[in-house]
Amino acid sequence: MLFDEIPDRDLVLWNVMASCYSQNGFEKEAFELFRSMRYDGFTGDGFTLSILIQACNSLGSQIGSAAHGIAFGLGLNSDIVVCTSLIDMYAKSHQINDARGVFDGMNKRNVISWNAIIVGYGQEGNIREAMLLFSQMLREGFKPDDLTMSSILSSCAHSTVPNEFFQVHGYVLKNGFHAFKSVCNALIFAYAKNGFIKQAFNVFAITPEPDLVTWLAWFLPVHIMAFIGRR
Repeated sequence: MLFDEIPDRDLVLWNVMASCYSQNGFEKEAFELFRSMRYDGFTGDGFTLSILIQACNSLGSQIGSAAHGIAFGLGLNSDIVVCTSLIDMYAKSHQINDARGVFDGMNKRNVISWNAIIVGYGQEGNIREAMLLFSQMLREGFKPDDLTMSSILSSCAHSTVPNEFFQVHGYVLKNGFHAFKSVCNALIFAYAKNGFIKQAFNVFAITPEPDLVTWLAWFLPVHIMAFIGRR
């Protein structure tokens, strides 16, 4: 391998190689490379750890906890990139309490870290906590992006309280997020799944360049409800 033939490898090169392994499905090799890197005298940085943590998504929670321990040992447990990767890892492993523990322990946050925890609660179907975090995010002066809004709306699809996604829809319109197709798709699905067919169609009508996801968001809930109604 070309990498092995390079005599003077710096941290950037190690990180690039680890990232190549991780992104191409060779997660175990990424960890083995990290061990070789440590043996070569490189401790790694926040980018290194974020690569390893992302690789943990397919290696199981025990490896993830080990990566968390490595981050703590290297003093990177307050690094925004590392913490956000940990939140994402724990959330994808359905360990939302561990994800929340990392989030609450962060001294500094950015929109990406807020999105990670909101997405996590949305994936768990915990709309109440996702909405509380969204409100807290706004109070602390952070501006949500299209990922924030589509995540909130996706979790609204699991809500039995219509007022929640009516409020979010109001925020979407007020702040121009209806220009994002991903937000419209999530809004259509949330309305349609909860039986608000007229509202879903109204959003569908203003969606910019509807794609397959848009059509599925509209048709699937409607056809499922029609099927249930015939039984």
